[in-house]
Amino acid sequence: MPAPDPASGVTARDASDGPQVPRVGGVAGGVGTTVVAALLQGADAGTVTAEGVEGVHVLVCRSTASSVQAAVVLAACMPLTPVLAVVADCGDHPPATVRHRLHMAEPNLTAIVRVPWWPSLREADDPAERVAALAWGDATPSRSERSVPGVLDAMVTAVTPLVVAPPTRAHPPPDAATEPTAFVS
Repeated sequence: MPAPDPASGVTARDASDGPQVPRVGGVAGGVGTTVVAALLQGADAGTVTAEGVEGVHVLVCRSTASSVQAAVVLAACMPLTPVLAVVADCGDHPPATVRHRLHMAEPNLTAIVRVPWWPSLREADDPAERVAALAWGDATPSRSERSVPGVLDAMVTAVTPLVVAPPTRAHPPPDAATEPTAFVS
């Protein structure tokens, strides 16, 4: 019998029972973890820290230099290589620094999925509920929300191998106390 995930109330399955419910964690509060978890119908693990880092299938960050840097550091400490969901923090394209960091980190992640700016979520009483209705219900999308199904497809394609048969790292992750210096200014 599957055991409930105490953090989210979502029932998670052991790998022996079939695919796991995707665990979604963020580098900080307010980065979009709950929205991404609702999109995937996954378990919201809240904020992930390097101290006692738990593995998540999807790590969420904003499209800012500091948030991407935090995600790269956390992903390197995790027992499995996560999918990185980069949630746009505005309607503009990410700055060159963010694009460069994502490009450099790409080989060390399962995948990078960009979640575009959905301005309508700013006025939604419950943004996660709105995204879930768009992805899994019968809500009519606004013009900017028409990309929800494509983002969902990209996310499911990237996460499926991790929840079906999670690969293990060839080398154990580094000690969380050891900070990589690749992006230190």
